[in-house]
Amino acid sequence: MENAPRTKVIVGVDGSPQSIAALRYAAPLSKALGHELQAFASWLPRIALEDYTPEWNPEADARAALDEAITEAFGDDV
Repeated sequence: MENAPRTKVIVGVDGSPQSIAALRYAAPLSKALGHELQAFASWLPRIALEDYTPEWNPEADARAALDEAITEAFGDDV
């Protein structure tokens, strides 16, 4: 098994203040290391059974939560 070079700093984001802070902290760290910064959504669906509709798209909901967290962390400077 080959050891591949590590070229990413990966941060799980759930929208909490701690995850936003981790994302902000990781940005200059990844830049200093010359690595790509990658964030992923770690989230629980925000639905109640009475609000469920067949059109609900969990992937779109997760993407929206991730986009919101990235905007909160960096504003327009993504």
